[in-house]
Amino acid sequence: MYLRRNKRCKDGKTHTYWELVESVRTAKGPRQKHVAYLGELTPSQKQGWAELHLRLEDPAMKILQQSSLFEESSKGDLVPETAEIRLNGVRTENVRAFGDVWLCMTAWKALGLDQLLLKIISEGKEEIPWAHVIAIMVIGRLCSPGSELHTAQTWYPGTALIDLFGLESDQI
Repeated sequence: MYLRRNKRCKDGKTHTYWELVESVRTAKGPRQKHVAYLGELTPSQKQGWAELHLRLEDPAMKILQQSSLFEESSKGDLVPETAEIRLNGVRTENVRAFGDVWLCMTAWKALGLDQLLLKIISEGKEEIPWAHVIAIMVIGRLCSPGSELHTAQTWYPGTALIDLFGLESDQI
């Protein structure tokens, strides 16, 4: 459960109302259930809720150091719970597939295949170790079956293997 703050402007004044809300899981996903309406809180009521919060707080969660329920900013106003975001200014860049390639890479290392290939295949004058090339090709076949050309030109540039191996797509 948590306290939700609601602000309303009425007759030119801003009023802050509080309600006790519980998060519940439903078939449609998590929802917030209104438990109690507390109205406007006086300073003594705020202090009482803050003390109750400290008494009910799980000691194991103190590591997170949650801020006070009624934390005040340097201006004396309550810290806002929301921030306005201009959606037309938000964009994604360099989106890459991560989960499947990370899982395959972890399994590859857990099986010791990276160390085995480094022992078996002697180093030559190549820029990229053959062990890395083989790992990329195997992971590519597991995650996105296709030809070597497809793996090098289409699949690899869209994955996090670029960061995991430290090899740019033009090197493959």
